[in-house]
Amino acid sequence: MVYYLESKLEYAKYAEFPWTDIDIEEVIRHPSYLLTTTPHNDIALALLQESVIYSEHIRPLCLPNAQDVFYGQRCIATGWGVDVRTRKSPPVMKRMELEIISRMECQALYQFGGAGGNFRLHRSVVCANAVQDQASCMYDGGSPLACQKADGSYVLAGITSWGVECGQLDLPGVYVDVTKFTSWINDKIDQYDEEELSPEFPIVSSGVQLPPTMYLRSIIVLMVAVLVNAESNIIENPTFERQVDYKCGISNPEGLVYNVESELKYAKYAEFPWTVAIFEESSSENNPELTHIGGGTLIHPKFVVAAAHTMEKPHRYVARFGEWNMKSDAEAFPSQDIEIEEVIKHPLYRESATPGYDIALAVLKENVIYSEHIRPICLPSVQDVFYGQQCIVSGWGVDIRTGQPPIVMKRMEVNVETRKRCLGLYRDLGVPINMQRGEMCVDAVEDQNACIKDAGSPLACQKADGSYVLAGISSWVLNCHHPPTTPAGILNITKFACWINDTIREHGESGENLNPIIIDFERYPLMKKFVTYRIEP
Repeated sequence: MVYYLESKLEYAKYAEFPWTDIDIEEVIRHPSYLLTTTPHNDIALALLQESVIYSEHIRPLCLPNAQDVFYGQRCIATGWGVDVRTRKSPPVMKRMELEIISRMECQALYQFGGAGGNFRLHRSVVCANAVQDQASCMYDGGSPLACQKADGSYVLAGITSWGVECGQLDLPGVYVDVTKFTSWINDKIDQYDEEELSPEFPIVSSGVQLPPTMYLRSIIVLMVAVLVNAESNIIENPTFERQVDYKCGISNPEGLVYNVESELKYAKYAEFPWTVAIFEESSSENNPELTHIGGGTLIHPKFVVAAAHTMEKPHRYVARFGEWNMKSDAEAFPSQDIEIEEVIKHPLYRESATPGYDIALAVLKENVIYSEHIRPICLPSVQDVFYGQQCIVSGWGVDIRTGQPPIVMKRMEVNVETRKRCLGLYRDLGVPINMQRGEMCVDAVEDQNACIKDAGSPLACQKADGSYVLAGISSWVLNCHHPPTTPAGILNITKFACWINDTIREHGESGENLNPIIIDFERYPLMKKFVTYRIEP
């Protein structure tokens, strides 16, 4: 409009009309605003001393609905903050095309990028990646992130809050998620007398409309140094070039990062990325503690297969993904703790009866994020037979060799036996026992087998193509403290594959988002660089 802009760099187009300066009479911060290293609820309403006059070059932006979701959408941020391409203030308004990503994916990127496994993003934010070479930077704080609707109009999806190095470390910019504050904005505006606000203001779309005396802005300018020395925690290792495959059943046979020096055999770091640790959370709200109670298996971004008897009590349970060393929270890649929202036990499971249906699906409160050290395992088909095959149980139950919980994940090579063979082995040991048709057992190849607190841990069997399937889950054991140990009872997953698939399908039909979030290391090359060192468990 009016001007034709010629530049090798992309900027917003301009119109030659006079601007308007209006004093701000009052700043109304959100009541839960908290200035921490990463601000929470970083939003305010600025009350103008007089109404702004709308014209061709001054118009309001619609508020989103609280139900709007913008993940995966390309949107536009505008402002006059530092231009990352020139490292100077721009001569005219910037136009930054960004792709919105979910908060969980963004959180994982910051964890991988040096913030550590305990880093958490507040629920009041959303993140966006630069599509080309432009990103929000210093002095962009409060600038709008506008997303286009199907009818061509725009809504205010976010406002710039903070970031690290202006997106130059493959870390997304962080924006206030305006959908979380639509009700607060409208309620706050309604509190003002209609006489104080202009009684007549234009409505330019069917969306929620801000009156001309108010607009949104952020309280804090973009914080480029919010993570002190974040870059120094990322040390280049140019030899680390891995092709990540997020299909089910893909292991890391050589492990990642760490080399375990020990006389005893353990799992390598991230060797079995589907192995889950299940914890019981104490009822203390001020200082909740997690107690390890068993294992689980990741089969889906929203579901974990577990042993039903480990989650009998009406407690809160937490599933931990990406764990390896239970005594350390400083591993190369962060683990993810996700609360279990619901435990769906098999309809034929009975606590007091024989454990032939000792299986449950743990429904996660939010989707797990897949990465190099967190991946699902494949379910078997009902025709699969594993008898006579040598397979692997992994978990953190008591180590038979030491009588203590292990420091790092156990790796137990076992022989899969038929139910008939199992009954014979128990009979030879003088142990009378009945086994259901949904059960089988495993016998230790060397000196390791499933033990106490291994219930729910996966029995993974390798296929001809090198991938793994979930042949079974550990259910029970009679003696694992003193040799000769008895075979461990395993639930045969081939007998329950249909029930698992049907249950997951029912949740999908209920409208829940079951799509996985994936950290793509090719898209974020700096995420592949980390410190390598050795440990001795």
